[in-house]
Amino acid sequence: MDISLEYGNIDIKGSTKTVIAKTGSGNITVQQRKLVDLNSIFLQAHKGKVLLYLPRETQASLTASIQRGSISSDHPVTMTVTTKLDRSCWDRLKKEVSGVLGSFKSAEELERIKGSAPITLEVTRGSIQIKES
Repeated sequence: MDISLEYGNIDIKGSTKTVIAKTGSGNITVQQRKLVDLNSIFLQAHKGKVLLYLPRETQASLTASIQRGSISSDHPVTMTVTTKLDRSCWDRLKKEVSGVLGSFKSAEELERIKGSAPITLEVTRGSIQIKES
């Protein structure tokens, strides 16, 4: 599914396929019923909120970025970051998240998920929220 709007909200419910949704000014809400390795999600809003509902058992690669606003996730996110723990690091982590979404029983399982079922969320001004459905 591929939807692009200059203005307006996008609301997608019950999806089980790849979703691409972009809006210049508006909110994007996606309720993904299932996400498999071959599917991907790309949501982009210039001004607005991106709200993504995923099943609790979802495991996927995640990249989320926001220039002005906040990122939050009900799902655990595993990030591998080597950095100094200073103010600029914390400021960057609030605006850019790259890692793997979900819970894992082993390091091998985590490595297997990296790169599969990619989720990319981009907002210029607004918020990004990942919720459990």
